[in-house]
Amino acid sequence: ALLLAGEDEVVVRQNRARQTVDFVDKLRGKACHEGPRLRCSMWEALTQLLDPAVLEHSVAVAERLRRQFPDKRWLHLCGLVHNLGSVLTTAPFGSQPLWTVAGETFPVGCKFSEDISFSQYFSSNPDRRKRAYNRPANGLYPRHCGLRNVRMSWSGAEWLHTVLQMSAHAHKLPQEALFLIRYQRFKSLLVEGSHYHDLLSMEDERSLELLIEFQNTLEDAAAAAITMEAGAPALSLEDSLGYYKTLVDEYFTDVLH
Repeated sequence: ALLLAGEDEVVVRQNRARQTVDFVDKLRGKACHEGPRLRCSMWEALTQLLDPAVLEHSVAVAERLRRQFPDKRWLHLCGLVHNLGSVLTTAPFGSQPLWTVAGETFPVGCKFSEDISFSQYFSSNPDRRKRAYNRPANGLYPRHCGLRNVRMSWSGAEWLHTVLQMSAHAHKLPQEALFLIRYQRFKSLLVEGSHYHDLLSMEDERSLELLIEFQNTLEDAAAAAITMEAGAPALSLEDSLGYYKTLVDEYFTDVLH
């Protein structure tokens, strides 16, 4: 399900060494102008393109959020769609390597935080040696510029966020939902005293509390899947999908690009 339990070290080495400003700009350009597009409804994307195990995990996340926040219907939907970027590893989307899709995400174009897991592997990243990116402490970015103006490492989450931005006409998700989707794996942001806090706008700061809950829910769902006892009842997708089909129809009104 593209969940790096403890994170696979080989994948992380590649990720830390190769996620640069130039690489992110190249992949974003391809996603916007050249790469394969979804060109389908969100429901078709979830039920026809996602691996069944990924869909099952996504429903488990959505169900947890549904119990925690029964009145935030859009948040349940975030849980359902958060891992749609995993389609990038499939043949129709170019069989992208795992280091460009899964795992922890972080800003590029500024100093890499030591709070990022396996931060020692940034020693092989060429941006580490570019003075403009390593000026204390925000590199290319003005203080409190807002995370929407910051380049993030390329990932399935970043791709999905880009798709939803390009398909703004096709959905009614609030901006807070896009915030959660984009930063779902930006763990070093939530470390107390993180220098990334200098990048936050007031709007970003208002969204942090819910981002903490969202990240914790993703981790709890992953841990539950790993530790589930043999013979435990499986999640009934058939029982759950009716509710989520209604949600998808409510919030996604057109074909995604």
